[in-house]
Order: sequence, then structure tokens, then C-alpha cells
Amino acid sequence: MPEEISFAIEFSGDDEDFDVTYTPSKESKKRKVFNRDGEQFVKRSMEKNVDNIIFTSNFYIEVKKISENKKDKIVGKCGACNKVICGFMGVSSNFISHLRVRHPEIYNEYLTKKSNKQNLSIQSNFDKKLIEFLVDSGLPLSLIERQPFINLLEGIGLKLMSRQTAMKKLEEHHKRLEESVKAELATAKHVCTTADIWSGNHRSFFGYTCHWLDKDFKRKSAALACKRMFGVRSAEKIGQIMTDINTYYGLDRKTIVLSVTDNGSNFVKAFKEYGIDNAPEMEDDDGHDMPEFQNEICLPKHQRCSSHTLSLLVTSDLIKILKADESLFKRNNMVFKKCDNLWKKCKWPKSSEVIQEILGGCLVVPVVTRWNSLYDAVVRLLQHRPKLDELCDKLSLPRFTSCELSYLDTYNLIVAPIAQSLDFMQGEQSVGYGCLLPTIMTLSNKLIKIQQKIEHPFSRIALDLEKQLRQRFRELFELNEEADLALAAAALTPNVKLSWLKILQKTSPQFTYDRITERVIRIITDYAIKQNLPARNENHKCEGSYTESTFYDFSDGEESTASLSKLTEEAESMHLISNMMHQYLNDTDKTSNIWCKYPILQEISLFCNTPLTSSGPVERLFSFAGIINSPRWGRLTDFSFEKLVLLKANIPGRCSY
Repeated sequence: MPEEISFAIEFSGDDEDFDVTYTPSKESKKRKVFNRDGEQFVKRSMEKNVDNIIFTSNFYIEVKKISENKKDKIVGKCGACNKVICGFMGVSSNFISHLRVRHPEIYNEYLTKKSNKQNLSIQSNFDKKLIEFLVDSGLPLSLIERQPFINLLEGIGLKLMSRQTAMKKLEEHHKRLEESVKAELATAKHVCTTADIWSGNHRSFFGYTCHWLDKDFKRKSAALACKRMFGVRSAEKIGQIMTDINTYYGLDRKTIVLSVTDNGSNFVKAFKEYGIDNAPEMEDDDGHDMPEFQNEICLPKHQRCSSHTLSLLVTSDLIKILKADESLFKRNNMVFKKCDNLWKKCKWPKSSEVIQEILGGCLVVPVVTRWNSLYDAVVRLLQHRPKLDELCDKLSLPRFTSCELSYLDTYNLIVAPIAQSLDFMQGEQSVGYGCLLPTIMTLSNKLIKIQQKIEHPFSRIALDLEKQLRQRFRELFELNEEADLALAAAALTPNVKLSWLKILQKTSPQFTYDRITERVIRIITDYAIKQNLPARNENHKCEGSYTESTFYDFSDGEESTASLSKLTEEAESMHLISNMMHQYLNDTDKTSNIWCKYPILQEISLFCNTPLTSSGPVERLFSFAGIINSPRWGRLTDFSFEKLVLLKANIPGRCSY
């Protein structure tokens, strides 16, 4: 009898005997042949089966798959009587019926094990959801030891874990999170990081987040660190912390496109002294690049937060512009002093009740750290214009005059485009680096239009703000080398391309369409050559074929031939990318479907649009830190605090990775 037996038999739904000595005919051997890997297949499939305990607890042995059809017929030998039972994958009724009819004691044992396994599964799922609830709600672990909480869960038939067990499970959860993020980052070709420093309850923390795009341009994000900082926040200390985090997560300067921070002097100094532009290229004895972040401080390229830079137009530049006109500055102070008196009343219970009664809702109170809150507060105030007189009378405050309300209208008209641009650029999911240049050009265009609408002296304010915008984003308006990445990213954003150029040409006519197109092609070609992207059209290139320029050789030596060949390849890449880019710019498709026609440009667009325009994500990380950093968590160690913040920040649906 051969070692492997091929089974060919009709199966019924009833429990039946099966003759293991049956020898199938040649026809049946051809029709149904036993798969040598059938046992492994059955084991893997049983792992997915809800009732797999019938096959994994030695109730049945030698369980094998004997057919390749959709029903996946299987046989197994009873461990008690060696009887062979037939059934189907995922349907265990035949096997269970045999135990119930022939072996009642073993059947009861099976029911006990099944019940225990189900209880363990329910308990494990309950423990997991309890930990997720505590983390997401920002509740301390001591909650599970409080009697009211114990009473709440009493009678559900599940065991409530201790505080020590909960801490262990948190550590396990955090370790799994780290491994998951590392695995995801290992597959990401390009990433962007954001960094900032936050203080709360007399402690300082360094926040660090990471962001990248998948092949479908879907933004993915993860919080990497919220480390305690001691002492002076020096540039060297910032550089060392960032280097340590990058090394831990396997990030290097080739992977990190840009690191976005605010305009703080310590961050600016850190990147100036330890940035990639100041780091020499290092190679080992074999000529390979050495890891950048292992032995010394080496930071990637730096990008100042565009939202922070833009907010300075109002928090700093607008005040200076107003001070240039003494009468206008006094008028501004008088109007906002009245507004401030009204906003202060919102903090008092009795006054707040009056505001709620008259307006039917609360006013928005500005926050110093968020300039947009001032704009939002003025907008909300003007929405209740008809009721302001009554409100001021009830609160014993002077009324707003028509001129003062008119001033607030004009103020909002001027600063509204800035507020809208700030809100837009602080987005994370739908905003790539290609949005920076068109957003700034749009803001410039809106300020010029407003300047033409309103009368003096407010028209001068809009004009001066537009000038300050050009000053703060000089590299974008002058399109110098620092703007290369932003230029390429905008051109490779399908719904933008070079549509913003006509705004720039109003003040800089030297930037013609052809000139900018050639500039973009050069930037893209340089990147394609550097990354060894297959710019050639391989579908039209025959193996062993030569062009005239690559076949002829009139040089004197091998070195000259190699140089000529390299120059020829670069020229060919430039030509092919140039043709591709012209076709792309003339393509009317403004959706992501356009990339199926230009796969090389898609790869370059992923690189250029990976960076964010704002450091907003790391600031959102600190909002989670503020929840955890409360008196109820006062006894947490710095490391436990960081783990809780990262677990809360990386909850699925909040951070995607």
C-alpha cells in the first residue's frame, strides 16, 4: 500500500464508518488527489474555525483534507475508537455527533473545554476594551480598584484585573504599538516629522510625530515620542533628542524629507548647527554611506511652520502697521478694550448667565496662544449685533457705537483671508506640501483685492500686510533654490499644477510659464537621476539596441567614455521627463486618476508632497498630554506618562498607521 492514500468517496451528512484500507481506482486518483500539505492546510484552517477545539484537543487525530473543491472535504480518526469520520471544513457537526452518541464522557469533556475557551476569549476581549477605555478617557488606573467601579461591573461573570495587571497590559500594549509603528515606517520611502516643546505642571516635554503618504496619497501619521526634558532647552539638547528618536525608529536623513518646527530660536539654531547641510558625507572603507543618526547629532532638512509664520502677520506685523498711524492705533485700542471688557464678563457666573439668557448662547473668548480665536471671537460678537445694546446695558458696560462696529467689520474683512489660510494649512489629512505655494499666492491675491475695495486708511493696512507677507515668504515669491521643493510639489498636485503662476506674474513678470516649466523639469529630473528612477520608456526599448549617440565612441580613454555615457543618460532622462511633464501639465484630468498615466511623476509627487506645511500635529499631541498631565495622574513616572500619551494619541481613527 502506498504511503499517501488518495480518498475518493461520497460523504453523507450522517456519522458513518470509513474503510481506511480502501484503494481508489486510477480514475479517482486523477480526479481527486490528496494534497501533501493537506494536514498543514487543515491546521491553518482550523485556527480560523470558531469550533476548532474539536480538532486541537486530540479528540480526533490525523485530520486531513481530501478534496480540492469549494466544500473542502476532510476526514479524521477518532482518538477513542480509531473510527474515521467524514465532514467538511468549518462544519464540525459530524465529528461532534460521533462523540455525543458513542463517547458521552468525552463529549462532556469537549463541552467543558469549549465553555472554558469561550470564557477566556470573552475575558481577554473585556480586558482589552477596559484598557482602551481607560486610555482614551484619560482616567487613572486606580479607577479599577475603586468600590463604585467594582460595583458597576459586579455580576457580569468576568474578573476585574488589578491595578498592577493593568499596568503590565499597558506596557504590553505600548510595546505592540512601537513594533507596529516601526514595521510601518520600515516600508515608508519618505516621511516628514514635526517637533515642539510643551510645559505643564512644572514639567517640560519634547513631542515628536511622523507623517507619510501611501501609494494612493492617503496621509498616515503616528506619534513617536513625548519625552521629559530637564534643564535648559538648548539647541544641542534638542538635536540629541531628535537624533535618538530617529535612530530608535530607524529613520535617516534619506527617509526624512523635512522636519517641521515652530520659529523658536532654539529649534532654528539646532538645525543651523546640526542640520544636514552642515553634515559632511561619511563613507566606510567599502564606499557605503554610514548611518547618519548613530554616532553624532545629525538633523534632517528644516522647515519652519508656515502657520506660525503666517500668524505673525496679525500678532506682530499688524500691530506695527497700526502704530504707524497714531489715530488709527488709538481707535483700534478703544474698540478692542470694549470687546475685552465684554469677554471678561464671560468668566463670571452671574454675567455668563445674563449673556446666555440674552444671546441664547455663549461668546467665544480669545486664547493668547491661538490667534485665530481672536478672529473667531470677533465674528461671534458681530453675529449678535442686534442684541449688543441690550447686553451691554444689562452688564453695565458702555455700548458699541456704529463707528466701532464698522471698524470691527473692516478688521474682520482684512484678516479673514489670513484666518482662512491658517485653518487650511493646519490640516493634516488633505493638505500636502504642494498646497503651500498656491495658498500663499491666494492670500496675496485676496489682500490686493481687499485693498482695492476699502477706503483709506484701511486700504493701506491691507497693502502693508501683503508686503509683509512677501517679506516673510520671500523665498516663495522670489522662487529661489529654497523654494525648489515647494515649486515641484505644487506642480505635481493635479488640481493645482501651475495655475497659481498668473498671480505671481502680476508683480514678477519675469517668471514666464516656459521658464517655470523648465525649472520644474530640472528639479524633477535631478531627483529622478539621484533616486535611479526608470525614466526611460522600457516598453519601447528593444534589448541590445543602440541609439546613434550611445553607439559611437570617439573618446580617448575609458574614463571619458563613461562620462559621456553618463551625460547621455542624463540628457535622455531630461528629454523623456520633459515630454512627460508637458503632457501632464496639458492634461485636463485634475483627479488622482491622472497618476496611472504618469507613474514616474507619481513617485516624485509622493516625495514632494510628503512634508506638512504646519507643525499642528505635534501641538495636537500636547492636547492629549494635557489630559494625562492632571493631578489625578500625579504619581506617574515620566516614562509611564509618555506611554499613556502615545497610546492615547495613536488610537485607531485618530492616528492612522
